[in-house]
Amino acid sequence: RGACKLAGEFKKVQNRLVYRIEAPGKALEGYIRQLLWTKILIEKQQKGNYTKKDIALINYYAEQAQKALAQAQGAPTTKLAFALRNSAAAEAAIQESINMFGQIAAGDSHSCLEKTDGSNDLRPHNTAFSNDAPGCKISTADLSGGDEQTEHLNARGANTGLQGSKASATSTSALACKFSQGKSSTNKLLNSGAGATIAGTPRFAAGLFVMEAADIDHTSTADLTTAATTAPLLHAAHAAYLLSQQTAPAFKFKDTDELAVDTDFQHEFIKTVLNQKDSAPPIGNIADKIKAEYGPKDAMKRQYNDIFATTEVKNPAGDEPATKNLNSITKIDELTRLLYFYQQENIKALRNKIKTPEGSGGGKSNGAGEKICTDITDVTECNNKPYCSYNESTAEGDKKCQFNETKASKSGVPVAQAQTEGTSTASDRCTKHTKKEDCEAENKNVKAGEKSVCGWIEDMCKYSSFHYK
Repeated sequence: RGACKLAGEFKKVQNRLVYRIEAPGKALEGYIRQLLWTKILIEKQQKGNYTKKDIALINYYAEQAQKALAQAQGAPTTKLAFALRNSAAAEAAIQESINMFGQIAAGDSHSCLEKTDGSNDLRPHNTAFSNDAPGCKISTADLSGGDEQTEHLNARGANTGLQGSKASATSTSALACKFSQGKSSTNKLLNSGAGATIAGTPRFAAGLFVMEAADIDHTSTADLTTAATTAPLLHAAHAAYLLSQQTAPAFKFKDTDELAVDTDFQHEFIKTVLNQKDSAPPIGNIADKIKAEYGPKDAMKRQYNDIFATTEVKNPAGDEPATKNLNSITKIDELTRLLYFYQQENIKALRNKIKTPEGSGGGKSNGAGEKICTDITDVTECNNKPYCSYNESTAEGDKKCQFNETKASKSGVPVAQAQTEGTSTASDRCTKHTKKEDCEAENKNVKAGEKSVCGWIEDMCKYSSFHYK
């Protein structure tokens, strides 16, 4: 019965391996969904105004999704598939052998298997395994793919009853079959008359049983890590068990305290929130800085996770009801459409904010877009805006984030005056002037050969240090 119990353990390993194969894909989906929920929430409630800590969290989700994707393909998946094959091969070999022995029975005189009640009584060939040895019941049903845990496998081997030292696996009962007589000269397998010695070493049930000189012995399963030569199927199946025990990737929302000690998030926080490059010196007390930025863990969880259950958004399917709770929308394609919808709504609102007031004449922008951009100091936040661009080479003291009419037009934000080669954008420093002489006075400190700061262009004072192309 120990052999069948081991076969049953290998079946559990197979289910666990299927679970491991599926886990990265589910984790990937979870992180992408969380990323989209977060972006939709910000587009809806913050009108697309992302803070640095918002961006850091979104980038973290993207990085974790990328890591899950790496586990869902290539070598990691191949190793799991090989392990699944090896575990199934050992299970099948055990089942095949035990079922064969079970069929070798002659009425009430002899049988190669005995009853499991300790009586050494004959086991009829039609006795089902489902009750006393379910692990040997051959089944073609699909694997469950559940996160099953084994009871009799460990880091070294198995303890299903065959973990003792190698010894006889046969009974001395008068009902025993002669198949177990060993491979000596009296063995009838090769010569039904006088008998003949079997030169090789027949193994059965994935190597659990070995025909020796005068008997069939069982292999000790106490240490299968060293059985690569003597019982390769069992060795490979045990290695499959070890692989199945590795932690499976899984999506998990992390609150402030958990993010504070997450090295991946620490790295993202340093780059995005603290604006530090990878080459910068190490930053001390990074966990404390993360906690200070995101606040108490319960409040952070409400802001970035629990709120999805109470935030009503447009039904992306266009059906009734007209609105749904954000967390009830789980399909990636629907969430992508919903994100685009709110992004377009915000672009429309921005268009209305920066469009030319009626009757102002001249087709000029009213400067609202410029003000939105120049208020931004972070390069990532600036470039994420569909109408702003960040210029590192801008003169010291000037605004590096500027309104970009060309980018705005391409993003679907109509502007009154299309930006072309050589046209300059506006800055508060220049656009505040309404007289030519005041405008040109901004250039009084410009040295010979340097570019002017402001220029009187088309009856307006415009910023001329940086040209969009």
